[in-house]
Amino acid sequence: ERDVTFRFRKNSAGYHNVEGRGSNFFGRYTITGTLTEDGVFTVFRHFQVPKLKVGKKKPAAAAGAGVGGGEGGKDGGTAARPANGAAAAPPRPSGKKSSSKPGAAGASSAPPAPSAGTITGRPPSATPLTFDDVDAPSPSDGPPPPLPAPSNFTAMSRGVLKIEQDGTHTCSGSWAMTSEHFAQGITSRYHFGLGADHSGTDAEAMLARMDGEGSGSGDDDRRVKGAPVGGGGGGGMTPVTPGHSTFPIDSVHYKGNFKLRKGVRGTQTIKDNQIVLRYVKNTGGSYNVYGKGTNEMGTFDLVGTLILQGRTSGQMQLYRMYPPPPASAAPPPGTSSAPAPAGGGAA
Repeated sequence: ERDVTFRFRKNSAGYHNVEGRGSNFFGRYTITGTLTEDGVFTVFRHFQVPKLKVGKKKPAAAAGAGVGGGEGGKDGGTAARPANGAAAAPPRPSGKKSSSKPGAAGASSAPPAPSAGTITGRPPSATPLTFDDVDAPSPSDGPPPPLPAPSNFTAMSRGVLKIEQDGTHTCSGSWAMTSEHFAQGITSRYHFGLGADHSGTDAEAMLARMDGEGSGSGDDDRRVKGAPVGGGGGGGMTPVTPGHSTFPIDSVHYKGNFKLRKGVRGTQTIKDNQIVLRYVKNTGGSYNVYGKGTNEMGTFDLVGTLILQGRTSGQMQLYRMYPPPPASAAPPPGTSSAPAPAGGGAA
């Protein structure tokens, strides 16, 4: 949050109305709220609607910017929405608007919502992630304590991780920007999973590694006890690979998606192209979760907890952190230091 200002005005009821403004990577916003006599401070952010401009000298480019359906108004219906592949504005409270800065006229400079450049400053990883990219404690250090919630995070999610009948491991639930948003129902849907084509081989590799480390027995035996093997009948789950009878599974092959609110009622789906997850049994009997992933917004870190509910499912809570953008290097002597046109993302 930057450039946040507040003004407190005493009202006729004896407490204070609050006015102000500020900005963050979602855009600029105004503030309304109240400060009651008992010290309760309630603040509402109202994100500004982006004002899109159409250049007078480039009518063809301006018309191209409106392809895909802009809203009517002063621009005669040429206002552009973010192009396919651009990251949409993250979720926000009902009635709030996303904000993006208008750029020069033309389809190529249509004002994007927060993207990899504006959120992380780093493009998605071109090289597939591995377990070495995940910062997790070593088994030789012994069980760690349960992970507390991080003090700073971009988003949090809650869902149920479970084994499906075909051997797929899935987690579906809701995500929000803060725990307060969860309490208020300001959430969007998310889903990720490990496909049946990887769950069996990844389970075998994990169990072999854990047996070699001496951590695959005792308190952290991931094998589901008493699970039937082979073709039994009935409507229940019929394990045929280690993916059906191992939980949870460390893997570099998780993938997923989540919904972003777009406009007042619309949504956009953002794909998590790869998610790497490692589960470490903690001293409380649940699992700490450590991970890393990539999507069009950039590369992100994950930490959280998995609390088992039975042997093939559990409650998963994850916190997602996008790293800050790298500091800009000073321009060489004799070169221009003028800012790039508004609306541009990271190169």
